[in-house]
Amino acid sequence: MTSDGYPDQVYAALHPSRPGLKLVKLGCPGETTTSMINGGICHYQGGSQLAAAVTFLQAHRGRVLLVTLDIGANDPEAMIATTGDAIAQALNDLQNLDPDMIRKQRRQKFLDIGRKLA
Repeated sequence: MTSDGYPDQVYAALHPSRPGLKLVKLGCPGETTTSMINGGICHYQGGSQLAAAVTFLQAHRGRVLLVTLDIGANDPEAMIATTGDAIAQALNDLQNLDPDMIRKQRRQKFLDIGRKLA
């Protein structure tokens, strides 16, 4: 696990104004989407990286400022196919939306995610 990844950089930027802020890293080099969900590469209490993250968030409900998540970087073939399909769909969907509608939908999605975690 690196000490200069973007979570470390975000933490370094936020910590001066939030001295009580702590960085908790559950990353696993080489983790695939499948092993992140089911376990396999790194060993976590609860069996998988996902289970460990869910357990942590539940145990610290209301006290987590920020969560970063990267999935699929170690799944190149699936990632390329899925990304291409997603980009094509997104471009198609965006053609008929104005910028204000896009901002409104993005804000609503973030609020929905926050409600699920609360």
